[in-house]
Amino acid sequence: MPVRPTNEFYEAGRVASFPLTVPRSRCTTISVSHIRDQANPSDRCQTFLVGFLPADGSEATYTEPVRACSVRPGTRTVLASAVPDDTVYRVLYDIDYLEPSVQVVRYRIWH
Repeated sequence: MPVRPTNEFYEAGRVASFPLTVPRSRCTTISVSHIRDQANPSDRCQTFLVGFLPADGSEATYTEPVRACSVRPGTRTVLASAVPDDTVYRVLYDIDYLEPSVQVVRYRIWH
């Protein structure tokens, strides 16, 4: 089931989603699709990474950045695999520009 994330914060050139939790299912990947820059709808590519938030409050760990493109609407790009059920995470994307405001990218998350 896809999720359309809500942005929580911008910091150091990245925009982060609110924390999400991997549901109990047979799916073990986190993917993105339907990528689109709000200010430039023809721009359908972005660099993403996943930040995993440990339950004990220790420091988050991050995946390597992945360049994802939505050439076709149903195309999914895997950002992380072998993710256990109930894992709390954020999806972050690198912005391409700041002016006149922080870039807003719409996308769907699959987990």
